[in-house]
Formats: sequence, C-alpha cells, structure tokens
Amino acid sequence: MTQQPILELHDLKVSYGKVQALHGISFSVLPGEVVALIGSNGAGKSTSLRAISGLMAPSAGSIRFKGHSIAGKRADEVLRAGISHCPEERHVWPEMTVEENLQLGGYIVNDPRELAGRVEKGFERFPRLRERRKQLAGTLSGGEQQMLAIARALMSEPELLLLDEPSLGLSPLLAQEVMGAVRELQKHGVTILLVEQNVHNALSVASRAYVLETGRVVASDTAEALLGNKDVLRAYLGG
Repeated sequence: MTQQPILELHDLKVSYGKVQALHGISFSVLPGEVVALIGSNGAGKSTSLRAISGLMAPSAGSIRFKGHSIAGKRADEVLRAGISHCPEERHVWPEMTVEENLQLGGYIVNDPRELAGRVEKGFERFPRLRERRKQLAGTLSGGEQQMLAIARALMSEPELLLLDEPSLGLSPLLAQEVMGAVRELQKHGVTILLVEQNVHNALSVASRAYVLETGRVVASDTAEALLGNKDVLRAYLGG
C-alpha cells in the first residue's frame, strides 16, 4: 500500500504585501522522512515554513497535514495539531536557564509530571544540555543554543518538526554535530522538513530534497541524485 504524505502543499502562494514570495509551490513529506528545501537566499524556503506553521497566511493554494487542511490556521492551532517550528537564528530566551527554556517550550502540557518527563527526554536527546541545565541560555555556545532550540521545539512532541537553518552561523565542526542530531531524531521516528542554505549539510541528512528558486520549485529528487547532478548544483545552488 502506498504511504500517504503527512504533509502536502499544493499550488501554495504567499505574499508580503504586494510582493509575491511563493508562486504556487507544491511538495510533500512522508512520515519518517527528512525532506530538505534548498536554494539561495530569497528563494522562499523560510516563507514556506512560516506558512505551514501559521506565522503567515497563504493567499492561495492548500496545506494539508495528516489529510486535514491547516492553511490559514493560527500558529497555536498548528502546534496543537502536531507541527513544531524551530525558527532561524535560534531565538532562545537568554536570561532564562536551559531548563526554563525547555519548560516554556512545553507550555501546552498541563500535567507537571508529564512536563518534567519531557524535559528529561530533551536531556537524553542532548546530553550536553543536561550538564548546563541551570546555566543561562545566553551564555551557551552557538551550537549549544541550536541544540536547545531544537530540544525546545520537541517539547510539544510534534509529529512534524520544521527546522529552519540549523547550521546558520556555526563552525563546520558544530554544524556537523547539529546535523548528527538531526540524523538521530529521524532514527527515533521524528519527521523533519529542513531548510538549509548549506546544500551539502542538507543533502547529507535528507532522503529527498526540493530546490526552490524565486518562490518556485525548480527541481526535486533524492538527496543522492541531487548531489550528483552538477548541472542543478551549478545552476541553482552555486555548487
């Protein structure tokens, strides 16, 4: 039996005022996949995530999650439906501890014992955060802040994680560490839609990828095939 997509976008259009950012994009994500959206700055990658998570309302087209329309829903409704968004540039709360950041990430959890259990699960996923649980988030390294941002996004136990530029501003070594964490999340059943400007980082963890250029999907294939397609890399990705 053919596996049904957990997420489907069809002919999605999004505008910033009079400027159209997405010109009718369509793509899908299957349960358990890591799918990457790749392309240069301004291609529409982050806008796609914002539309999915409810931070922006589409002007046309459809977004379906587990078969149900979520286009135009509020961000908190999308979160409760099972989609969590880890935004670009991390945005941890610097004057709060690592543990407090995680607790705030679980604001939809009403049971204190359940919340404590999810915090512990976050520390199991990212052992370095356990060592720094009482440390102010603003004093963490860039890589540690990125791990905290991902762990915080997972506090709602989403079925789909939207991950925006997780290696942005990190050294190559720290970027590889964060990508290793993405691989581990997939092994434990987390479905991920990944936006990455670093093409090789993205394709090292994704099973499939869509190439965006000026708000349009211009290519799609397996990660392996795209890595081997020199014409696509040269034309759209500067590779």
